[in-house]
Amino acid sequence: MSGSPAVTHDGNKWKGEWILATDPKTGESEIISQWPVDRHTMPCSLVDAERDMMYLGTAAGLHAPNQKIQFFAFDLQTRQIKFQCDVGPYRVCFYSPSHGGRVYWEGKCYDPATNQVTPCHVPNVRSASRETPQGLIYGTSGTKADLWSYHPKTDELKQLGNVGVGTMEYISSIEADPTGRYLYYVPGAHGGADRDGSPVVQYDVKTGKRKVLAFLFNIFWEKYKFGLYGSFGNALDEKGERFFISWDGNREGSKPPECAALTVLHIPAEERKLD
Repeated sequence: MSGSPAVTHDGNKWKGEWILATDPKTGESEIISQWPVDRHTMPCSLVDAERDMMYLGTAAGLHAPNQKIQFFAFDLQTRQIKFQCDVGPYRVCFYSPSHGGRVYWEGKCYDPATNQVTPCHVPNVRSASRETPQGLIYGTSGTKADLWSYHPKTDELKQLGNVGVGTMEYISSIEADPTGRYLYYVPGAHGGADRDGSPVVQYDVKTGKRKVLAFLFNIFWEKYKFGLYGSFGNALDEKGERFFISWDGNREGSKPPECAALTVLHIPAEERKLD
């Protein structure tokens, strides 16, 4: 969770967040670490399963003794912090499986082999894809739909232009398909997606064209009386056939989001051609 200082303070006896491990087969959860960073939330996290490492970025609670954003590398085998520093990611970090599991965020690269942070040319990261077969990461910065690509091995950053499709541009989650040809995202992360019909967008990295695969707001409002107002997280299956989208929504239409929903968009084969 993001952990607003309005509630993450000593008056609420708040000490920080936990790292949990959940077995999806049984539904059982285990506490891996209690409050690894004193009175900090952990809105940013990713797991490198190959190296049994978890990487996290924090946000300071109101009374945290250290008010700087922390980055820390957590060893899932020893259940100990392996590395920690005061220059953590503002919201998102990503890693390169093909480049030694290195982790990247704003101008920083953490190398698990050397346990050190060095400079790089990564911009502000608000959304980032997984590494494609071509060795690229795609992402956006801030609240604009300005797409970029980054090559971890060469440290090369390319600006690819704006990929918005309406009035809302804020993209907080972006997914690349298994071929590296298509990207999928939902603009309007912090609410407002409904103003454009809650579009689900496919971007073709080969042609630079974007296509709205579905406008979901009216469909769900007319059938379920549920408003899809914004999405902070999504995921693509291993074949690139199903796009899972988590939504902030509302069951009364005009009010701010008050509950969550999950939708699955099935992407037809004809929309995934490589020709």
